[in-house]
Amino acid sequence: MWQTILTILGTLAGASLGIFGIVLKARADRRATAETVAVEAIADLVSALGDHRTAMWDLEAARSRKNEDEITTTLAASLVTRSAMSRPHVIAKLRVPALAAQIDAAVRATYDMDSAVDPARAAIDPVVRKDAAKAAELELIEAAGERFVATGIGLALKG
Repeated sequence: MWQTILTILGTLAGASLGIFGIVLKARADRRATAETVAVEAIADLVSALGDHRTAMWDLEAARSRKNEDEITTTLAASLVTRSAMSRPHVIAKLRVPALAAQIDAAVRATYDMDSAVDPARAAIDPVVRKDAAKAAELELIEAAGERFVATGIGLALKG
C-alpha cells in the first residue's frame, strides 16, 4: 500500500515539475520575443531617422541654392521620409517606454533640421542642425544599448 502511495506521489511530483518546466520555457520564449521586438523597434526608428536626416539635408541644400525644381523634388522626398518616421516612432515608444525621452529627442532633433517650419532656424548653419540630429540619434542608441544590457538583452545580442 505504501509503495502505491509513494508511486502516485512520485508521479504527481514528476508531472508537476514537467509542467513547471513548460511554464518557465514559455515565459522565457515570450521574454525573448519581446526583447527581439524592442531591439527591432529601436533599429527601425534609427533607420527612419537616418533616411529623414538625409532627405532634410538634401532639401536644405536645395533651398540654399534656391533651385525651385530641386526644392520641389527634395521636399516631396522629405515628406515621404517624415511620414515613414511616424510608425517606428510610435512602436519604439510603446515597446521601450523607458527610452521615451531619448526617442522623442532624436525625432525632434531630426524634425528640427527643417528651416521652413521655423524660419529662425534658417539662421542656424545646416551642418549644426544635422550634427544635433545625429548626436540625438547617437544618444538614443547609447541609451538603448545600456538599457538592453541592463535587462539582459544586450548579452544575447553579443553572442
